[in-house]
Amino acid sequence: MADETSVTLAGSFQSLLGCSADWMADCEATSLQSTDQEGQYSLEVEVPAGNYEYKVALNKSFDTSYGLDGGEENIPLALSADSRLRFTFDTATGLTQVVPLDLRGEYSDTDAELVAAPVRQAGSGEQFYFVLTDRFANGSTANDTGGLEGDRLTTGFDPTDKGFYEGGDIAGL
Repeated sequence: MADETSVTLAGSFQSLLGCSADWMADCEATSLQSTDQEGQYSLEVEVPAGNYEYKVALNKSFDTSYGLDGGEENIPLALSADSRLRFTFDTATGLTQVVPLDLRGEYSDTDAELVAAPVRQAGSGEQFYFVLTDRFANGSTANDTGGLEGDRLTTGFDPTDKGFYEGGDIAGL
């Protein structure tokens, strides 16, 4: 990638972050700064709640820009609350990472509904065994192909090749 002289976060929220308009590839208010990691640029901003789209523009122009998965498509951003975010762009991959810097609020009783206690019961000291029945005897050939017809790539069944199903089942265990 060519030497970048500037990296700008451009999108539908720029006017809310101090730019005179949205989608400005040359707005200093949303310019990412070089980090101590070579080829990485970062910006921390407070973004109001809302639905947005953005991408990274290089050298104050959309001639070279990176969106979703490093492609041309804009990256969607949906925020249910005002959020402080760190945007980091990596010139080697063309990808942008977004990290929330402050998760709002303390744990409350309403959060308890989202977290269930682990299932505990008398006898929880029991041991569980996981058995790969396929490696045991084939007690019933009726279930070898799983109701599918065709070759081993379709059914997965080939007892001559350890990379495929060998026919073992619970009846053979």
